[in-house]
Amino acid sequence: MAISILAGLAAAPARAEYPWWVIGQRDVHASGGDRLVIPVTSDRRFISMRVCVQRQGVNFRQVDVRYREGGSETFQIRGVVPNQRCSGDIPLPGGDRSLAEVAIVYDSAGLGTRGVRMRLHGR
Repeated sequence: MAISILAGLAAAPARAEYPWWVIGQRDVHASGGDRLVIPVTSDRRFISMRVCVQRQGVNFRQVDVRYREGGSETFQIRGVVPNQRCSGDIPLPGGDRSLAEVAIVYDSAGLGTRGVRMRLHGR
């Protein structure tokens, strides 16, 4: 199942009752390919997630989530997330899910030598 998410919706503030937790991050450069896997070591359970970028914007294609309790989901994230911004809120079906890893598919063509830091947040 593929679920579409608009990447530009991150400008809205997060709901205060559910703070965002950083649950993983990786640095990537243009030579790193077009897919990045971020392992999640947190034992917390989450109702949603988002991907934030630092150093420069990133053109995302999709996010593949693998759950600790089994199963996986693919979320289509089409569009550029600007530097110092986050993708839209990605609700996890069923809520209260434990994440094992998140694979991010993106366009590496414009990354350049500075690369980008991708930070995964959950709440």
